[in-house]
Amino acid sequence: IGIYPLRPCSLANLWFLRSLIVFVVAAPVFSLFCRGRWFGFVSIAIMLSVCVLLPYSLPADLNFETRFLATSWSDGILSFGVGVFLRWNGDWLSSLVRRCGTCLGWVLLIGGLTAPIVNVCYGVWAPVIVSAFMLMAGVWLVIPDMHLPKFLTSAAFPMYVTHGFVIFIFAIVTRVTGLRPFAQTANVAYMVQVVLAIAICVIVVSWMRK
Repeated sequence: IGIYPLRPCSLANLWFLRSLIVFVVAAPVFSLFCRGRWFGFVSIAIMLSVCVLLPYSLPADLNFETRFLATSWSDGILSFGVGVFLRWNGDWLSSLVRRCGTCLGWVLLIGGLTAPIVNVCYGVWAPVIVSAFMLMAGVWLVIPDMHLPKFLTSAAFPMYVTHGFVIFIFAIVTRVTGLRPFAQTANVAYMVQVVLAIAICVIVVSWMRK
């Protein structure tokens, strides 16, 4: 796996597993900076700024592996920091946005879905980073008022957030089967992966509940 975080893994597909190991070991550090209410806000704002500015500060001729290593670590730190913050401040945030939560949630969902258009039109990567958090926050705010079946709200929606891991498994399968070039270049192939990942999440949750 190669725990040394400043070098790509010898087996490239294990980068995700290595990141999880490092973040779990570093969890006390995240709690130190992200557990507090206002200090957590400041810490997350700094992490977000690093994620937005880092891609533009790297050399243009930097090889893909090194660039991916840098951006994936910064994105992971932000995601893990937000998760720790929500763990300790979720109830406070829920009460804060309860009155306008649904409206705010739909605004975040629409904004999260449309933000990547800026990247497509102008090549600016920052909206793509922000859109993921807008979508997660929007889903978090909208779901309680949708009165959806329990087999969805109990575990399937949290699994939707991790469907990227299922797509990660698909990436390994496509590489082994020789379908990697098609999966990387065809938008339809990516959408099929997303739909399959969500379907697998729902099926697994339904089976576990039974």
